[in-house]
Amino acid sequence: MILLKKILNIKSVTPNDNGIQKIISKFLKQIGFEVFTFTKKKVTNSIFILYNKRSKKINLCFAGHTDVVSENNINKWKYNPFNFKAKKGKIYARGAIDMKSAVFAFCKAIKYSLKNNKNKNFLITLTSDEEGKAVHGTNCIIKVLKKKKIFLKNCILGEPTSEKKLFDTIKNGRRGSCNIKIGVKGKQGHTAYPKNSVNSVHKLCLMLKNIIKINIKHCSIQASILKNKNNTINIVPSSSICFLNIRYNTKINLYKIIYNIINLLKSTYSFKIINNNREFYKKSKKLIKQVICVLNKYNIKTKVSKNLGGTSDGRFFKQITENLIEIGCVNFYAHKYNENINVKDLFFLIIMYYKIILC
Repeated sequence: MILLKKILNIKSVTPNDNGIQKIISKFLKQIGFEVFTFTKKKVTNSIFILYNKRSKKINLCFAGHTDVVSENNINKWKYNPFNFKAKKGKIYARGAIDMKSAVFAFCKAIKYSLKNNKNKNFLITLTSDEEGKAVHGTNCIIKVLKKKKIFLKNCILGEPTSEKKLFDTIKNGRRGSCNIKIGVKGKQGHTAYPKNSVNSVHKLCLMLKNIIKINIKHCSIQASILKNKNNTINIVPSSSICFLNIRYNTKINLYKIIYNIINLLKSTYSFKIINNNREFYKKSKKLIKQVICVLNKYNIKTKVSKNLGGTSDGRFFKQITENLIEIGCVNFYAHKYNENINVKDLFFLIIMYYKIILC
């Protein structure tokens, strides 16, 4: 638990790693891993490789991240979010669920399994840019691995995929997430004389009402931000902007959705795609079968999902791996105040990662 305590005590709000990967590097070096760390635009990335036999093929890769989301209002936390606190069978800290505990669990599991895995090659990757824009993190790691012609047989992401009980859900795909900025111009005026002005907020709300009516199966369109520069309560705002977030899966043509939205906009609206985190899906039948076989031995019933939750770095690993799944903690407290993990779940996570490594 010393390793977990050390990394939970470090404030590593994306994209700042603040030394966590150095601590993990020291642990993994002691058990035989080669370490390659590089930084880009304040993002820290690490690649750990253990070659038991000389081959460019990696039998199993674990992909994780050391960055966390902000603690936000610290007064709403029972305990300091960056000070390991064990209380009544739970560990409280930002990152306890997403995903420092999974990183710790896999490091421990790989250490215990090495005596029985002398003919396999292992890879561990860590980044401090998963919770942020994800531009200089795993995306760059994949470029390095491609350049070195390193390809993976199996890849596991330690994302918190479980819903109610540990391992009740594993994922082999994720929806895409596209963010769109829409602007509208009106005419500024006094709120007491609305006939002499054009309210940009009203125009924007009417437009949003029509966009939300777009009903496409397996697709979600949500307004996330609506704002303008008006700071006076008796002025009709001349311009406003809103941000839309579109969640979609592999069965949906994103550009068709965007085309439908553009058709609803008139010349007074501006339209810009801010970023688009692509969807991904990997059948991964062999790896899923192996994992389910392990879970069945513990009477754990699990479902495989490809359309739940937010985006993940799995979209990058899809390019270089044969099989890809995400399996980790119960996600109920992820990104919430008082984020915590059950100690029993933590130890069981180590055991299950250990069993999966031995497959």
